[in-house]
Amino acid sequence: MRRPLTILTALALVAGALACKNAVPSFQLGATNGKTYTPKSFLAKPTLIVFFRPDCPMVAKALPDLNRLAKELQPEIQFVGFVKAPLTETKAFAKKLDAQFPLIADERGKVIEQFKAERSLDFTLVAGKKEARFPKIWNGCSRETIQEALKAIENHGHTLPAYDLSWFPAKRISGCSL
Repeated sequence: MRRPLTILTALALVAGALACKNAVPSFQLGATNGKTYTPKSFLAKPTLIVFFRPDCPMVAKALPDLNRLAKELQPEIQFVGFVKAPLTETKAFAKKLDAQFPLIADERGKVIEQFKAERSLDFTLVAGKKEARFPKIWNGCSRETIQEALKAIENHGHTLPAYDLSWFPAKRISGCSL
């Protein structure tokens, strides 16, 4: 009985790895927490990445829920944002909106563009343990899209606690074009 379980587990891990077909773009960028991030920064634990444009009014509306989500997902899941702005502007944006998670400054938006994120509040995840890869970009945040991303993390072999996301908005929130 033990051997079939091992084979099934291996097949599930392979299926999860194949689902993450997109390589995280190469970058080295500063963040609001003083760290420099690279794709390797996302290998230690699953990472949820949200994309922002600082002048988008929908971001201010969504940030309190994203702050709560980041707090509830930690320490099992790393939560970061990419902001299409220089680091000084990203820091001011984080302070003004009281972002409770690191924001990575992508001054010209080149990394965001390579991820193929199109709007503020689009997000993705990196769940690989050996390679920084992501399955897709989710367009906008909602309870359903976040739950789908958490399920994808589990499909990559990570064990997560049961999260109660009943408080997260059911209606998808999407922002301005990046």
